Amino acid sequence: MASRLRHALPDIDLMRRSVVLLMGLSAARLLGFLFAVAAARLLAPADFGRMTYALAIAAIASVLISAAPCGLSRYLARHHDDLTLQEDYFANWLSVVGVLLAASLVVALPAAALLGLGGWMLAGIAANLVGVSVFESYKEVQRGLDRFTSMALVFGLANLLQLVAIIGASAAGWRSAALFVIIYGLSDVAACLLLQGLAPVHLRFPWAVLARRRMLEVLRFIRPLLIQSVFFAVWISADLILVQHVLHATATGNYGAAKTLANAVWLAPAAIGTVLVPRVARLPEAEVKRYLPRVVGLAALVTAPGAVGLLIFGQALIGFTFGSRYPDAAGPLALLGLGMALHGLYMVPFGLWIGLGRPTVDMVATGVGMVATVTAGVVLVPTAGLSGAATAFCLGSGLRLLVISAFTVWVLYLRVAPLHRAEQVGVQVAP
Repeated sequence: MASRLRHALPDIDLMRRSVVLLMGLSAARLLGFLFAVAAARLLAPADFGRMTYALAIAAIASVLISAAPCGLSRYLARHHDDLTLQEDYFANWLSVVGVLLAASLVVALPAAALLGLGGWMLAGIAANLVGVSVFESYKEVQRGLDRFTSMALVFGLANLLQLVAIIGASAAGWRSAALFVIIYGLSDVAACLLLQGLAPVHLRFPWAVLARRRMLEVLRFIRPLLIQSVFFAVWISADLILVQHVLHATATGNYGAAKTLANAVWLAPAAIGTVLVPRVARLPEAEVKRYLPRVVGLAALVTAPGAVGLLIFGQALIGFTFGSRYPDAAGPLALLGLGMALHGLYMVPFGLWIGLGRPTVDMVATGVGMVATVTAGVVLVPTAGLSGAATAFCLGSGLRLLVISAFTVWVLYLRVAPLHRAEQVGVQVAP
């Protein structure tokens, strides 16, 4: 029985690291959820809707910098025995992130003003862009170095800081949607600085290794990820933005509350997909085919209970969590839970292809999901309200998973071809 169990499950080390990361993600999501609950209770529904709208705009504005660090972990993991080459990639990759951050700020702030955000809300958008660039870079480095405990801690610490900060600000009499948005962004920077002080990353930033050739190699690798990040930001936020512009501010608050609760569904499979990236980067190609089905089965096993729980207990959970001021949040909750479950399962093949150095499929799949969600949302939100928005989100989520799953089955099981492609196209170059 023990032998059969070991054969049915992925390797124990992956499960252990996934559990560590899941604990950090769960704690972070709980704290982030409490942040949303606290904000919903401290602000009027219309102000809470404005806060969630601003955060959705910030998510779209940070599309380039959220995706730019992705892939660095692969090269740190593949060159774990060569510190010089690790620092080469580290310095050049972070330089590319810095350039993209500056470009994003130049474009995002005027665009946010045109979308109705002004004053301190613009400061909040800037704080979120800086926070995302620091947080995603720090997280990617920790993943590449197999430091999943530190990675889990930074998730939880960032959300703990933002929760404590808004409660403290409210106790001092400062209750503002713009202030909460600023706190949301800067908490990421504070958490990374604290963790770096307690458990420093010992990779240096040698200025001498900065080279145009290496930065272009990084850009070639992340180019499909940058395009994908635009698609992803539109897909993940389009339903909320359509609700804001087609319906009314109170409806946005109700929908934001439902989507906040539904986000818990994808935590467990996301942890598995995150650990999968450095694992696959080191696996021999012959092992990948045998390894993947067990990982997918484990992800499905840990995803289903959350989606079913929202379907059965959604009304009670909304009332218990948000009180009586969000009576319409329960309507779209089951569909949002299904959509988030499909998104969580998507994280497994996503981690697979990032680890194998072939990110283009993610760009294509997310583009299909984006088009489906936006098209369906334009039709369904005016006619079906919040349920229409949730249906559009769920449709896009399902199509993303279908596209990447079909590609995975075709390449791994129906076609004979090399899996590790990044080295063949010149992304990885020996120093």
